[in-house]
Amino acid sequence: MNALTTTILNPLFTLPVLIGLHRHPDLYQSALTRLPASIASHPRLAPAALKSAAAVALGLGLVRVANAYLSRRALNCGVLKDTWNWEKEIVVVTGGSGGIGDLLVRKFAARGITVISLDIVEPKEELPPNAFFYRTDLTSSTSLSTTAALIRTNHGSPTILINNAGIATWSTILSTTESDIRRTFDVNTISYFLTIKEFLPDMVKNNHGHIVTLASIASYVTIAQNVDYSASKAAVMALHEGLKQELKHRYNAPRVRTTAIHPIFIATPLVNKISSNNTQSFYPDLLQPEDVASRVFNQVMKGESANIVIPEKLQISRLLRALPWWVQELIRDRQKGVAVDR
Repeated sequence: MNALTTTILNPLFTLPVLIGLHRHPDLYQSALTRLPASIASHPRLAPAALKSAAAVALGLGLVRVANAYLSRRALNCGVLKDTWNWEKEIVVVTGGSGGIGDLLVRKFAARGITVISLDIVEPKEELPPNAFFYRTDLTSSTSLSTTAALIRTNHGSPTILINNAGIATWSTILSTTESDIRRTFDVNTISYFLTIKEFLPDMVKNNHGHIVTLASIASYVTIAQNVDYSASKAAVMALHEGLKQELKHRYNAPRVRTTAIHPIFIATPLVNKISSNNTQSFYPDLLQPEDVASRVFNQVMKGESANIVIPEKLQISRLLRALPWWVQELIRDRQKGVAVDR
């Protein structure tokens, strides 16, 4: 897709081609004479055919550019410009002691930004001097409120919140215990509400901030033995969308950015339980934590809202529910080989 968007669907490429064909047809004819006759005589290489193809490509490219611009404006509440002072910004990362969270903490710290890691587990390695760990039960409003007060006292009000904490059970509906279901929703969904309630008020007050939500492809596609996780991530997607609406229509804080990240399976402890002979054929693009951490970091540093699917070619997964039911089931059925070591 990147090759298409930088060439055929790029107006900066197709417009000069179209102009050249109209203004200098002799140059094109001269170029054709250098090709073998069997190729030069192909109907699709005729000047009229090539002009039509270039015009269509230009039109599609302009639609793509317009769509990207309108989406960007919509996601950022019509406010594309804001000022970020990275020496004063304060980042909070939930689940900051492992996998993606640990990478994010160290990336922001390396950039010279004050970063706070919230987790129930201590970091495996010593943190940089501008990174700080607070042991916190993210599922407890009391624990979180106490920690948030300490953060504000010791560092100031956070301006960037990255809700990254997540767990999965990889159990069937009937084999999942009630405590596992509640724990999944407490960590994957409820904690996101609680952290937003703690840190959003100051962002709204200053009309400045960024809340990043780690969702999942599972927000769009539910498979067997992953139902509780998918349900929790679908809820998180609704939270992300509703937060955007409230920032615009209830809090009058259009400069507070919101980003949702939807990765496919990542090589983290969450996925290590998966065992299937067909896993690689179903998920040839199994992501590394660095892949996701880099996208999150770059988007925050860009200072704009976004909805990001990783890898990008799986953007089409967002259209799943618009497809006929039989097509939806065929797509979900392809994941039936996923099994779990228990």
